[in-house]
Amino acid sequence: MSNTVTKIGKTNFLGAQVDEKVTKKKVNEIIDAVNADIGTVTQTGTINSTVTINNYQGVITTVNSTLAAGTSALFQVNNSNVKATSVVLLTVENLGATANAGIAHVNVETLSNNGNFLIRLYNIGSTPFANFIKIYFTIITP
Repeated sequence: MSNTVTKIGKTNFLGAQVDEKVTKKKVNEIIDAVNADIGTVTQTGTINSTVTINNYQGVITTVNSTLAAGTSALFQVNNSNVKATSVVLLTVENLGATANAGIAHVNVETLSNNGNFLIRLYNIGSTPFANFIKIYFTIITP
């Protein structure tokens, strides 16, 4: 094992005790493995409808909603990777949003130890949503 700096393209990888040379192929294998676990699901029904997605990372696309300004919706995400000790990270993207569309904010309302969590989707803007929302999540389980 050695302490090395390996350069791939314009990126330097500082290795603290690496036991194999970092190659572009190895980096691409790691990226492919991470990307292979990214799932997607599209909500059907209403903005409060449950979705199921059993990946550690994923994208939830909500139904097209006209959630009013200053209101919120709550929906369940069934995911077999969720444990009582999990942390769920969320970020949100307004799709098709215009200057007059609502502003989305999300948080995990409740985390269950039996494979699900609740997402609270808020419209913190002054006008209703004008389209669907993408919610990106990552589950970290120590």
